[in-house]
Amino acid sequence: MMQAFRQWFQVLSSRERIIVIAGGILAGILLFWGTIWEPMVTQHQQLLTQIDDREKELRWMRHGQQTLKNAPQTLQPKTNKTNKDISRIVESNLKRFKLQNDHKMSGTKEVQLSLKKVPADQVMRFLGSLEKTQDIYVKTMDLKPINDKGLINISMRLKRI
Repeated sequence: MMQAFRQWFQVLSSRERIIVIAGGILAGILLFWGTIWEPMVTQHQQLLTQIDDREKELRWMRHGQQTLKNAPQTLQPKTNKTNKDISRIVESNLKRFKLQNDHKMSGTKEVQLSLKKVPADQVMRFLGSLEKTQDIYVKTMDLKPINDKGLINISMRLKRI
């Protein structure tokens, strides 16, 4: 095959040989550019863009980290912890959240509550407030749904930690 190509090439005039050689060189350059150089440059640009994006994220995260280090008190919930009797604290929070207790409460560390026909979301807000501001948590709970939508009967034992 190579012999046939040499014979064909030898038969060509010098002008035709120059055109064939130039065409081969041009085809080689285009082949190199299209299969190697252009994909490599495109990938390089994508990687540079990714590096820039990652550096921006890293700067943002370091800034956030520094902000958190400088202001740790903003992460802590504000507390109104006192040495008051737990039953007084719970009673005042029940009034604040407009909830009515059906049982008498007593105790310094633990209290029993029974609420009838109260809004469930209001009870959750009440419990969240006690937990965040007074370190008072639910020890036991008994929920009983009733026919009125959104209302519940609930018995619970609250404990201060």
